[in-house]
Amino acid sequence: MALASLGISFGDIILPQSNLNGEAATVEVTITNNGTAAVNETADLNLFSSVDDVRVSESDFIRDFLQTSEGVTLNLAPGASTTFTLDYDQVVNASPGSFYLIAELAEAGSDSSATAGVVAEAEHVSRPGTNVVIDWASAFLNATQVGQTLETAPPFQARNMGIVFPAIFDAINLIESVDNPQFSSIFVDSLPEGFSADIASSEAAAVGAAFTTLDSIYEGSLARLTSVGDAAGVTRITNVLDNLEEQFDRSIQELIDGGVSQEAIDAGLAIGEFVGNEILGDRADDGAAEAQSLPPLFEGENLNTIAFRRSSLYLASGSRFPSGLLRL
Repeated sequence: MALASLGISFGDIILPQSNLNGEAATVEVTITNNGTAAVNETADLNLFSSVDDVRVSESDFIRDFLQTSEGVTLNLAPGASTTFTLDYDQVVNASPGSFYLIAELAEAGSDSSATAGVVAEAEHVSRPGTNVVIDWASAFLNATQVGQTLETAPPFQARNMGIVFPAIFDAINLIESVDNPQFSSIFVDSLPEGFSADIASSEAAAVGAAFTTLDSIYEGSLARLTSVGDAAGVTRITNVLDNLEEQFDRSIQELIDGGVSQEAIDAGLAIGEFVGNEILGDRADDGAAEAQSLPPLFEGENLNTIAFRRSSLYLASGSRFPSGLLRL
């Protein structure tokens, strides 16, 4: 199959800042003949957006959205390349802070909704104007979609949100409130001695808190799935954990590229990890791993329930919101 000898790489990617459907986007894709024989073929050049970088099985098609497809004619000598510019009006299927574009070459006329192409390449992207908190919010949502396990079902997702996002908030707040206190912490009010909030990067603290909590949640999921012999679930959660590691590396590299010192990064990561572990410890006995008793009204009913002994999301006081927003 001649297409198998071709390679794909991305050039310029111009994405709109808006996360709305219909906004114009442009992606350059270069195709190179890596083989020893000339390639003279017609093919479909497909561009997908996805929550992960995988395009190999039917389950992934649920998460891969075909943004555009173009029939191309390829006449490439060995080592030769050609570049295509794909213009399209986006359809949003992934959170803006962290998602993938996947370029794929498929046999001409093939059904991209049922069959993967011959060769594909993925590129991680983040929309203009996003920040580290949005990036990790996207990583959280992507993990939910990729994981597809009990721990990503709606009740558990709410619980997980109540762990991850308060950890991010508290980690940032403990640093930024050193010079300008504005908000009360949610769970962690202070740091023990040995932490350097005065020099720490609040962005690194957000990374440390998000990664610590998400990694712990999904390591627990992996252990459960391994214990019951769910091979497909193990594969999905392993992909989630790999994606979290990659997001961690990207976030740290972005801080380095932005001129943040290693000292500030290390101090921020330490604070984020501490806060994350504190909240994980607080939620360890919240009843999520066991069935809870039903309210008196439903006693005797044949019902299953998932309930927690602590609230999933935490609001300390309605005073943070304008009076007209809340109807309590």
